[in-house]
Amino acid sequence: MEYKELASYKPHKKIFFKNAVLFFLVLSLIFTIIYSIVQYSSIKSKRLILNNKETSIVDTEQSIMERYISSVLTDVKYISEDYKVHQNYYGDKSEEELVQEWILFSKNKGIYDQIRFIDKNGMEKLRVDYSNGSPKTVPYNELKYKGDKAYFKAALDINPGEIGISKFDLNMENNIVETPIKPVIRFYTPIYDKANNLSGIIVLNYSPKNLLRDFEKISLNGEGEFFLINSDGYYLINKDKSKEWAFMYPEKKNISFKNDFPEEWKTIFPSEAGQFQSKNGIFTYKDLLPLSLQQSKLVLSEGPFTIISHVSIDSSAGYYNRNALYIIAFSLFKNLYIFAVIAIISIFIAVLITLNKVSREKIRYYADYDVMTGVLNRRAGFNKLEEIFSKVKQDKMIISICFIDINGLKEVNDNLGHDAGDELIKAAVDVITNSIRSTDFVVRLGGDEFLIIFPKTDERTAEDIWDRIKNTLKHINEESKKPYLISLSHGITEFKPETKSYLDDLIKEADEKMYNEKREIKKNLKILRENI
Repeated sequence: MEYKELASYKPHKKIFFKNAVLFFLVLSLIFTIIYSIVQYSSIKSKRLILNNKETSIVDTEQSIMERYISSVLTDVKYISEDYKVHQNYYGDKSEEELVQEWILFSKNKGIYDQIRFIDKNGMEKLRVDYSNGSPKTVPYNELKYKGDKAYFKAALDINPGEIGISKFDLNMENNIVETPIKPVIRFYTPIYDKANNLSGIIVLNYSPKNLLRDFEKISLNGEGEFFLINSDGYYLINKDKSKEWAFMYPEKKNISFKNDFPEEWKTIFPSEAGQFQSKNGIFTYKDLLPLSLQQSKLVLSEGPFTIISHVSIDSSAGYYNRNALYIIAFSLFKNLYIFAVIAIISIFIAVLITLNKVSREKIRYYADYDVMTGVLNRRAGFNKLEEIFSKVKQDKMIISICFIDINGLKEVNDNLGHDAGDELIKAAVDVITNSIRSTDFVVRLGGDEFLIIFPKTDERTAEDIWDRIKNTLKHINEESKKPYLISLSHGITEFKPETKSYLDDLIKEADEKMYNEKREIKKNLKILRENI
């Protein structure tokens, strides 16, 4: 058996596929682990960047809005103190002078639709309106009763020095929302005379157009939608303008942040600030004026306004706030070509390993096996035999050895050529190896001499196996059209523990039996066929 036959055996194919699959799985696992770690780190980083960015913008929105409101508070204090000065020191004679100061003040500020003094009975006494860039005094006969207004009633309940803020809503005329809409916040404070008696209230109708403009401008720097909502959960600022001021319109009462995000509202409403993630995305929020309520004696007629950033997980910015395993799995799916590269690398490595294994087997084969016949050569055969013989002696078992010689090899070589002689040797060995058991093995001693080793086998059983070989030879010789017959001589000897024989003695004994048989066979043996 040539080694090229050995190398084509199915086990090598199995080893190749096994190694290819193994390396593919191992490399894929290593790549997946490293890729997942890198991706997870990237996801955490992007989440942190997004969360910090939205928090920063919400903080900026709050800071700027508080600055606007703080400026209004300063103006309310100025107007109220100015009124007290005129009331306490000049009386009614200074009204005209006071109104002129208010007109100048209103024109310079440009953010107050109305500046008013309402007496304790609810009647407007002084009023300056600002419209189309021009302030004007409202005549006495056009002043109105405001005693039924919520902000007036609220102003009567606050302490001296405190400033109240009304609901942030739209201006109404005759109980109808003015169009175009005019958002307004009313700031008010009570006025007391020298005797500490309530005289009335100062009211500034603040037009927050600059505040709203800056809010929307700053929100463009964020990744999500930004809302300003009141304490009832209604939108005061929303990218979708149709949702703003819904509480002012009976038909829109159900449009609110509270209804759009009921679960999130339960988290946002009780606290002043925070950030959390829900199934709807990332929510970052902060109340407007929570500290100023304590520092400026500010009184809100309703709960504080809340600034909210919402980044949907369906948006590109919110993508990395989805489940990390989903993101990593989807990213791996998009990079399936990498696994194709890994497969190619795995196949290449498997080929190298298989070729290396074949090469090592080839070296071992030529070192241990006879190239022509495929059986163990003399060196490897005796090493294996000595190993078995040592174990047999130790365990006190039996072993049989058969010495074989191919009859007529010289005659075939001389008459038919060495190729025919080699063919004879290989044919004889094929018969032997195909007839013995899987536990038996053959050793080529050299030339036409061989040994068969029968482990754990007595001489009688070994002879039975030899008879099987003889019958096979007989059948082949009868059927074959080769110009020669295949003939073998043999001698079998058995090792018994009680005899304490040596290996060399057993082989020598088997050799002698073989030669005795050979002498008898040669008397009537004709190896070459005459009629072929």
